[in-house]
Amino acid sequence: MVFDGKKFVEDKEKFLQQEFKKLVKKGDVLKLVSILVGQNQNSRLYISLKEKIAIRLGIVFEKREFPEDVNVRELIDFIKSKNNDFGVKGIMVQLPLPAAFDNEIVTILREIDSQKDVDCLTPENLGLLMMGRPWVLPATVRGIWEILGKAGINRKTIIGKNVCILGRSDIVGKPLANLLINLGATVTVCHRQTGDLVKKTKAADILISATGQPDLIRGEMVKKEAVVIDVGSPRGDVNFRSVASKASFITPVPGGVGPVTVVSLLENFLDLALQRAMG
Repeated sequence: MVFDGKKFVEDKEKFLQQEFKKLVKKGDVLKLVSILVGQNQNSRLYISLKEKIAIRLGIVFEKREFPEDVNVRELIDFIKSKNNDFGVKGIMVQLPLPAAFDNEIVTILREIDSQKDVDCLTPENLGLLMMGRPWVLPATVRGIWEILGKAGINRKTIIGKNVCILGRSDIVGKPLANLLINLGATVTVCHRQTGDLVKKTKAADILISATGQPDLIRGEMVKKEAVVIDVGSPRGDVNFRSVASKASFITPVPGGVGPVTVVSLLENFLDLALQRAMG
């Protein structure tokens, strides 16, 4: 089965539109703030995709761009001002930040109110995820889990499954591994230093690749009837032609995880807005 991301997202948008309309009718202001530092064109494209869907759903989308040489204090002061703005229900700092901020990333992200952290980037929210009690999931992780549902993987069927994740980033590989471990899967995380990669990928019932290395995963590396999730950007990690004939379920690039990640972020926004409305 080839996953149809377009249809999945269309259905999600219809649901979200109805839910956001209910909040607006109650008088809630729904504002999502996006923060970009520097001129990364991929980040600009990603923000543009978020903005288009947010506007369709009736969300006020505020973009704030800072130059690459912005002072960290100015950035933090802006985040704090949005923490204190009742109308702002979500704040996101677009990653990656410029290299000059490598030593400041945690300092910056920890300033986001955890109840407005739609990307699950704060140390508090990542810690809750590790403990199995998450407020929210990172958008890509949430998207992957929902896609796995379309492959018949749920809280019962994930138990005991062998999962191989390629990539150990803080926004996909590591939090995804924590989620699946907490749900009862046996998880192997592979990276550049991993030896005998083929042995590990062929043992996987579920293979998830998030490295950005085109054609890294080929047919001979995949177990027959495995579920294969390609998170590689922009061209995909999986050699689709050779892997699709062996996999029971596979996501394409484009049209797979990418669009689902964007709508998953807005699902996080909805969940956090509802939590604040109730609390």
